[in-house]
Amino acid sequence: MDREIQKMFSTDRIPNIQSSVLVFAYLPIGILLFLLRICLLLNFVIARQLLKLIMKENNPVFKNISWIYMVILGVKVSVNGAICANVLISNQKSNIDGFIFSHGLNVVSENKWNLGPFMRKILRLENFKNIVAGKTLPIVIFPEGCPTTGAGILKFETSYFKRTNCVQVGAISTYRILPISTATAHSTLIGDMFWMLFTPVTSYTIQLSETVVKRDDNMSENDFLNSTMTQISNMLRVPVLTISCQDKNKYFENLRRQREAQKRAISNASQKLLHMASKVQEIVPHVPRNVILNDLAKTNSIDVTLTNIFEGIVKFSPIKPKPKKQPKVKQPSPQSLLEKRKAEMYEMARKRYKEKHEL
Repeated sequence: MDREIQKMFSTDRIPNIQSSVLVFAYLPIGILLFLLRICLLLNFVIARQLLKLIMKENNPVFKNISWIYMVILGVKVSVNGAICANVLISNQKSNIDGFIFSHGLNVVSENKWNLGPFMRKILRLENFKNIVAGKTLPIVIFPEGCPTTGAGILKFETSYFKRTNCVQVGAISTYRILPISTATAHSTLIGDMFWMLFTPVTSYTIQLSETVVKRDDNMSENDFLNSTMTQISNMLRVPVLTISCQDKNKYFENLRRQREAQKRAISNASQKLLHMASKVQEIVPHVPRNVILNDLAKTNSIDVTLTNIFEGIVKFSPIKPKPKKQPKVKQPSPQSLLEKRKAEMYEMARKRYKEKHEL
């Protein structure tokens, strides 16, 4: 299962060093494109809302203007097939696939992030229960639960299939000139949007099945779910896997805990070695500290390390003891000597005067 998860989820946006060099060379152009496209994206949102006031979304003029804006944003969407159901099921390649589907098709996507009304309008998000009730446009849902590399089809979440009996199957695939993944195991909506605007062009291909999968009275939920998974896997020519998005979350959570435990173990071991090295150096202060640490890392014993040092097993250049500083004697200044000499002469003169006059 671990191999399947590693194959299905990329941990790095840029796969290798060669790709990193290529992306680094492209970096100045990419940043300029990103800044320009951010401004155009805001312009596109405003223009789209204004156009809705004067024409319908299925109007050819509206579609052509939207298509031009998306090309400028570096997004090329190709659609094979037409919508013939209220619920569309698809695999997921990134967190912005719903935005891509809404551009290529007149659909909305599920509001998984609980965004506010403004962002829902921009990304065309809607609650699944409103779709089933027939209150809005057709919806595209991604029952895999998280974006993948596209090397297989994850096990679908069953909650969607309990609330609908008729779905159309779709499949999305991507291509980029630069070797930058459309999503990673820990990527976010904003992160995937940034890289889409950063890269020169991202090509999306949406395939729609010609038939609708309907659930009859004799079909169970699992059979209904498995039939949609099989159709998508046949369209993309990839296998259906037994792992799910929950398995991926557990795998990376366990991986994170293992790394934290390793860091704590290394930190504790380092502190223990430093304490042992201090004890050894108190006995043999002429031995360099790094030599003591290297031997302690092998022996993990103060006694064995001392034995190795005394028996000459550990080779080292002894530390030269620092010469002790002699205390400086303060030399009297000439002026102080003169004052002292005057005092002595004055005292001698007093004595002679007393002796002469018998005082």
